[in-house]
Amino acid sequence: MSTEPLVGGLTPPLQIDPRGTEPLQRQLGRALRAAIHSGALAPGARLPSTRALAADLGLSRNTVLYAYEQLEAEGYLVPRRGAGTYVAATLAWREESGARADPVRPPRLAARVTRTAALAFQSELPANKGPFLIGLPDLESFPRRTWARLAARRLRSGDRTLVDHGDPRGRPELREAIAAYVRTSRGVRCTSDQVVVVNGSQHALALAGAVLIDPGDTVWVEEPGYRGARAAFLAAGARLAGIPLEPDGIDLAAGAARREAPRLIFVTPSNQFPTGVTLSMTKRLALLACAREHDAFLIEDDYDSEFRYVGAPVPALQGLDADGRVLYVGTFSKTLSPAVRVGYLVLPPQLVEPFAAMRAVGDPYTSSWTQAVLADFLLEGHYTRHVARMRRLYRTRRRFLEDALASDFADVLRVWPAGGGLHLVAGLARGMEATALSRALGEADVKATSIAAFHLDEPSRPALVLGYAGFGRERTAAALVRMRAVFDAG
Repeated sequence: MSTEPLVGGLTPPLQIDPRGTEPLQRQLGRALRAAIHSGALAPGARLPSTRALAADLGLSRNTVLYAYEQLEAEGYLVPRRGAGTYVAATLAWREESGARADPVRPPRLAARVTRTAALAFQSELPANKGPFLIGLPDLESFPRRTWARLAARRLRSGDRTLVDHGDPRGRPELREAIAAYVRTSRGVRCTSDQVVVVNGSQHALALAGAVLIDPGDTVWVEEPGYRGARAAFLAAGARLAGIPLEPDGIDLAAGAARREAPRLIFVTPSNQFPTGVTLSMTKRLALLACAREHDAFLIEDDYDSEFRYVGAPVPALQGLDADGRVLYVGTFSKTLSPAVRVGYLVLPPQLVEPFAAMRAVGDPYTSSWTQAVLADFLLEGHYTRHVARMRRLYRTRRRFLEDALASDFADVLRVWPAGGGLHLVAGLARGMEATALSRALGEADVKATSIAAFHLDEPSRPALVLGYAGFGRERTAAALVRMRAVFDAG
């Protein structure tokens, strides 16, 4: 029988507030971290199993699994195969001259930093970007020759503005090209004066949080939803209210039942992230009315609407807005490459100057050279042709993955319906746990993400999110073999 210290009743006990606004898994992680720092959990102490601790605290096992995984990643906990989970022995305080040295104190940070960092999904991307990592386009298909030719031509032009400071709103020719593109392809109603160029969609969301949110303001977000948006709003001091989904999009009745009126509402209406649900026309009109009722702004993140494989693309919500409440966010990271680092906001006219002023404070402009090359790429028709090619490629890759899952995983997985995107969601059979399975698959170099990662609260249905866009047939087929072996191992 083990003589190592085992956590029973902790002193002080773990403090978990089921009614608090902070997700339960983060509360638990914070409480365990505090117990380790205080010495209540000594280095080398063995923790209860996730099942036992979940039963003791009245939590779901997935909540405890998530907290343990986060602390393992931070180096506080160490799993031992077949023996449980332990507080890392390397956290022991060093003895010098017979006296205990004080532990290194963590830096004093704003309270929201910890909550925000926990949602910064980009920082978790592994160096080995293997199947089925989400959010990754096909990097081999980047139009290198065309881009290099356009870039060289711009450099030869001798245009001094390419190596000078830029306009916080973006280069005029790129703003005009973006406005023309979204008017034609997405039904957005705008002029180039409403376009602000930024360093990707995440920058757009952070900027929106800085301009529109005061500490304590409530932001409605989809549940499940995009972690990057939640991180941006938390960084601005917002209180997040997760609004569940229905088959045709965000459940506005559930939102109306909440006490907190929103200052901001964040939605992904064309292809809800991560479920792929499309917001119905009835819901779109109701959402605009809801924003009007609460004097709130809407952020429409149209992150990958170009990649729709069933029916015609759904026009943007912004095109229905008669009150100047919708901020439309677009990006070239999914269609071209994450390294291009260019996104854009289409703003109501009254918000253009405040956004440009706030942009000038922190990150004043996007690379003028990159903007100029991208403008040529758009204006000369290369972008439209590239997107059409990628749409055909991704449709083929999605069909291959769907067919393989239907053939070889019908006993454990069922693909949720969706009209497009760069990933699919596969629901798990009853009784399976997505978080633990995701971790086991990761050990087999299969980057399947549990849908719990995109929830503020516990998901009602376990599922895995599988990105397919960035991986060819051979890599996908090999990953599926490893995936099947993990399922068969139990």
